[in-house]
Amino acid sequence: MGGRKYPDAFFDVVLNIPSGRERHGYRLWYYEERATGTRIDEYRLRMDNETIDLSTPGGGDLLVISKLPSGTDPEYEVTVLPRTDPTYPAFAAMCTNVAAADKRWGLV
Repeated sequence: MGGRKYPDAFFDVVLNIPSGRERHGYRLWYYEERATGTRIDEYRLRMDNETIDLSTPGGGDLLVISKLPSGTDPEYEVTVLPRTDPTYPAFAAMCTNVAAADKRWGLV
């Protein structure tokens, strides 16, 4: 618990970028409702600008978070897949859940 309204988790990731790999910090939480009482019911992920900057302006990219072998530091690896990536269809097929605003996600 990070002292915020909803329980959250902070974790470091290796972010794959065109020039190599960089270490970054992320925050994940389950967002239940807005302060106005409107239900949200979706996972939220706070990323840094470097991750967002890798996304295409038109959107539709996939953020793939992979758990690395036990003992690896950090334990997670993040890759942003644009629609042009040959592995995009396979990863998109794993997105079986729909949250608010038609955001799709999946857990494997």
